[in-house]
Amino acid sequence: MSYKVKGTHNRHFELFDENGNSLGKLDYRNFISANADITLSNGDIYHVAHKGMFGTTIEIEHNDNVIGTVTFNWKGQIIISFTDTRNYVFKGSGFWHHHYILLDEAGNELAIIHPDFEWSKLSHTYEIELHPEHKDKVNDVFLPLILTYCANLAISMGSAGVV
Repeated sequence: MSYKVKGTHNRHFELFDENGNSLGKLDYRNFISANADITLSNGDIYHVAHKGMFGTTIEIEHNDNVIGTVTFNWKGQIIISFTDTRNYVFKGSGFWHHHYILLDEAGNELAIIHPDFEWSKLSHTYEIELHPEHKDKVNDVFLPLILTYCANLAISMGSAGVV
């Protein structure tokens, strides 16, 4: 399954399927914030926000319940953990980390994310390809939007010299 995410000013991102249908949006609350809201086309809203004293843990909430976390490991990878026991690793791949991949706990590649910066919109667009043989593990429309969040996070950390 292929998705395209179109960004505007690196604050608003919209997810489209292969037929150009809008499936959801990722909106950052303000220009310098890493806190964001994910709104799916069915009306479901997820909140993504830094928690803790140093803001090193990012919580994903739905209906006022924490459904997952986003954290970093010592290898510079992003770990996405859901309360239903699904755990993923999001990491840069390729020379100079020009794209990102999503791995399950067994190390199987589930998705590949290709970022592209559009100067005319001052924002990134993403091509996200979910591998069909793993569709049962990633059947949620929410997943490409949280991958967009992780890609934005990785890019911002990389441009800050952190990664």
